[in-house]
Amino acid sequence: MTPFDVLIRFMPKSPSRALNIGELDDGKVQQALPPTLLSQENEISHFTRLCNETCAQILKLLSQGLEIPENFFTSRHDPSKGSTGNSLRLLYYPSDVSSFRPEKDIRAGAHSDYGMSWTTGPRDLNAGPNMGPGPVYPGDLVKYPFPPILVNIGDMLSYWTDGLLKSTIHRVVFPREIPESSESGPRDRYSIAFFCQPVGSTELVPVPSKLVENYREGQNKDPNKSFIVGYGGGANSLDSDQPRMTAGEHLQSRLNATYLKSI
Repeated sequence: MTPFDVLIRFMPKSPSRALNIGELDDGKVQQALPPTLLSQENEISHFTRLCNETCAQILKLLSQGLEIPENFFTSRHDPSKGSTGNSLRLLYYPSDVSSFRPEKDIRAGAHSDYGMSWTTGPRDLNAGPNMGPGPVYPGDLVKYPFPPILVNIGDMLSYWTDGLLKSTIHRVVFPREIPESSESGPRDRYSIAFFCQPVGSTELVPVPSKLVENYREGQNKDPNKSFIVGYGGGANSLDSDQPRMTAGEHLQSRLNATYLKSI
């Protein structure tokens, strides 16, 4: 039985189902897995390690693009220095949507992620994530083909770079037309998301990038521009004598804003 089979068999019927796997400890899954997954614990741990390595490579590329030391982000995401909020999420969207109303129901509402995330799924996946509504570019609602890996900039990277890197608003909707499998009728949707977070004690000091500085100065000189920097303002918005927000505090503030409002 695969991890996705667990979602299909044991979770209540809903438009989406998920299994979250937290940060590894000494290369091993910390939480108790369902009995049906114990035989695949090594595979899950190995895949999670690959996700961490992929995250590190993406962070190095971001550093190169921002013209800052290559290890600026990776050194602050190093799990050997402390606990991070990294997690792996297996997602299953059943094809049987007969009881749901596509015009009103939604699989995942419009939201932005908190740190940085990337999602992988079948290359021919019909219902990739929709971008919007919100201040996104392009501004209209666009359905993009699903690549092997789709990277989303989250609120923390937007905060860290004073809005130069934009937090991506996205959602998952019901397909207007149910894709038919060539073999057995309607096709279910599967994807895997990995959420990449810095070490919780990391202070979110302004990223030392001339590109970020120029962007910030340009925004400040034009009062008519909407200066959107993600949740909580920007890392440079604090006075020099104010304590810096840590990555853990930023993550907790986003969790509170997301879930406490719904209670």
